[in-house]
Amino acid sequence: DPQKQNLWEEAAKITESKGFHAVFDTTAKEELLMPMFYNIKKDGMLVLLSDHHANQVFSFNMLHITQNCLKVVGVSGVSMKGLWKAVNVLGKYGIDRIVREYPMEEANGAMQDCIDGKNVLPLLRMED
Repeated sequence: DPQKQNLWEEAAKITESKGFHAVFDTTAKEELLMPMFYNIKKDGMLVLLSDHHANQVFSFNMLHITQNCLKVVGVSGVSMKGLWKAVNVLGKYGIDRIVREYPMEEANGAMQDCIDGKNVLPLLRMED
């Protein structure tokens, strides 16, 4: 409850001031989203998981996004059951085991890591 707790402080306690790998927002409430957004660690991800976001306008600090290489993703039509299943898998295995980025020149190694069970979803990054 943002009226009773300082969400900035709570987020820092939960992550031991290291930040979240990913924040999944289903509330579309700025007072809940922003403290979590500013506690996403470098190379982390913000996932907006609600059709409630359709009419919302949020002011994100673009410098914070670019300096921290954050990914912002919008997803529609995801059930809460599916969301909790995904969160439980992330909690059990960690996001680095589920999703890992590789430069394009390491595509073969990325596939081998997937075959060896080191990750589930290799993301290939193309450099300019």
